Amino acid sequence: MLTRLRSYLLITGSMIPFFTIVYLLLLRVEAIFEAPPMTTTPTDMMIDLLIFMMIVGAASIMLLVSLRRRYALVVFLYSLMMMLTLTTISGIAQLYDLDRVSAMIIGCLVVGILILSIIVKKDDLIARFILGIPVLLSGAYAGVILAYSMPIMTLMAFIIVISLYDVFSVYKGVLNRMLKFIGRPVHREGQGINVLRVAMYYAGVVYVGIGDLIVYSSLLAISQILFRNWILTMLVALAEIMGMCTTYEIALRKGYAPGLIVPVLFSLLVMGVIYFIAPLLGTLFS
Repeated sequence: MLTRLRSYLLITGSMIPFFTIVYLLLLRVEAIFEAPPMTTTPTDMMIDLLIFMMIVGAASIMLLVSLRRRYALVVFLYSLMMMLTLTTISGIAQLYDLDRVSAMIIGCLVVGILILSIIVKKDDLIARFILGIPVLLSGAYAGVILAYSMPIMTLMAFIIVISLYDVFSVYKGVLNRMLKFIGRPVHREGQGINVLRVAMYYAGVVYVGIGDLIVYSSLLAISQILFRNWILTMLVALAEIMGMCTTYEIALRKGYAPGLIVPVLFSLLVMGVIYFIAPLLGTLFS
């Protein structure tokens, strides 16, 4: 029991930096961008979902092809993360009006950490956190910007679809083949983790992929857009942590588990309750 509690506390503590980054980004984005519309036409929604699934499908095919050789997998993951990291640094520099020199210094530091993740063999908790900084930044930034770039219902529909696809991919699809290819489940230590480390963040006892972090930050941004209340958004963050702890329990039994479906389910349930209960509470106390 104490071991499980310690694991849950490690997950919670490891996710606090991520939630802090999302919070800081949302403060700035709220002051600059207008909130996205709630809905769009069914046709536009279907087109957006189709485009997203085509992107996901293309990435899955590229990942599948890269599984033929270990070095090809490393090149694919590092190329993807390098692109995301440079885009993130550029976007943050524009958000906070950083001068060119400051942006270049930050960019060099973050890219340097990204490069070190393939060289450094040290695998203690501090090393894992430092090497995970590019993943944290990229996941938080991409999710927040995504939430402000499209209608809320379209993004929520995409999150649900991609969560279901994640379940299939982990147990039957391309991620399942990748896990077998590297030879180790993602929640254990070993050589397989070193291959994937560039695109994963170590959350105390579990590894969280960059795609999972993007979805988590998108859900937090959606919550803040809908409710404009940081306490309610913190409840959604708590639901994500509870979902991650539940996923950890599943991973202990099965060796690995999809990182999206349970946190997304818990987050949507909390947002749904808040969405329908908050007006009633406002009427009750008015």
